[in-house]
Amino acid sequence: MKLALARTLLLERDILFLDEPTLGLDVKTINLFIDIIKEINSNIIFTSHDLSVVEKLCHRIAFINHGKILKIGTQEEIKDLAEFGIKVEISLNSKKKDLISELNNQSYITEINEERKNKIIIRLKERMHYKDLLNLLRNYEIMKIKEVGTSLEDLFIRSY
Repeated sequence: MKLALARTLLLERDILFLDEPTLGLDVKTINLFIDIIKEINSNIIFTSHDLSVVEKLCHRIAFINHGKILKIGTQEEIKDLAEFGIKVEISLNSKKKDLISELNNQSYITEINEERKNKIIIRLKERMHYKDLLNLLRNYEIMKIKEVGTSLEDLFIRSY
């Protein structure tokens, strides 16, 4: 696979078609491939099931299912088309069960996932509900709050 990929990249064509070029490659080689592709001055049509590589490389993306294009656009456009709320990660020192219980009673929260010992991931319906969430959290010893971006993989799994 490495040899075939190297031979293809040496062709210096205006347009390259790469079908699953990272399949079977180790992580170090995939990262090298990503760095090389970023430097190539060609138009590249790239097919892959490895959406983490797609996120790092592609300017425009099309989701295809059974030969039909379902969505096409930039990563931001695709994410905006199918926004599933705002994902927020909350780390706290104590009272995790109390907080989860209180979060379950809030209509502006659509999803609650317990992560490790001191971490909860929730999904707000809309950004405007941050104020409500922060108001609720003031009664807890919060260590960290972080908004988690939606990955293409999350989007694909939720959509199809």
